[in-house]
Amino acid sequence: MNAEAYFSQYRVMRRRMGYHLRMSDRYREEAVRLPLTRWQAEKIAVLPSGDAPFIHPLEKAHEMEELLEEDVRIVNRLRPQMEAVIAALPAEEMRLVLRLYYMEYKSYSEIGELLLMDKSTAKRWQQRALAAAVLPEDPVEIGAEELFLKSATAATRA
Repeated sequence: MNAEAYFSQYRVMRRRMGYHLRMSDRYREEAVRLPLTRWQAEKIAVLPSGDAPFIHPLEKAHEMEELLEEDVRIVNRLRPQMEAVIAALPAEEMRLVLRLYYMEYKSYSEIGELLLMDKSTAKRWQQRALAAAVLPEDPVEIGAEELFLKSATAATRA
């Protein structure tokens, strides 16, 4: 695994966590919005499953929250290791650019504005930092299945 792939895992996981949180909120809102009229209550009482209409969205919200908890566990393993790799870089500019880009989710333009430089300079510093980064002997490595398939599976079931 190269340094860019290693650091990119964190950005992907943060994006995935945001997705799971938004979906959980959406399902909970859906469950609350579902009206339960007297007619519906009588109809539900005779359904074989006996489930109220809000049960399915609540189950989906729970699934999203479980995925989010798993994401948090992975990020909590990855973040300290990444912080150590960044701290070991030789130049403060390298440390700043990597921290801002990968951990604070800033774009090259935003980094340029913050550090009073052109975005191409920010990108160049990032490339130098990645080249200088020394990964740990046993880096946290999130497989492609963990990064993408669980979110895709959950999204298709929704």
